[in-house]
Amino acid sequence: MQLRPKHKQRLQRTSADLPKEKVLSKIRNYLQLLGRRIDHIVSEQESEPYKQNKMITRLWEYASTFSHLSGERLHQIYSKLKMEQNAAGVGPPSLPNGNTNNSYSFP
Repeated sequence: MQLRPKHKQRLQRTSADLPKEKVLSKIRNYLQLLGRRIDHIVSEQESEPYKQNKMITRLWEYASTFSHLSGERLHQIYSKLKMEQNAAGVGPPSLPNGNTNNSYSFP
């Protein structure tokens, strides 16, 4: 999966067309997908914790260029969602195309 600007910008346009609950659900799903992908990239590329943290920060900062939130805030929200999932004993949610892996084609 590549991080493509036009797909991320769609998230910002959806709020005008959908009910708030639906928008929040979509954002939560995309944020979880993005966070899992960042986790995957970092785990494959870096083994040193310091370098992992640096890479995580940079990737979330990049993702924030497509949002009104900072990279730090996006990462905080993702971390909270991840903790809630782990506490509930739930694995990654099924993605809109039915997959549970990181390969997702954006609508």
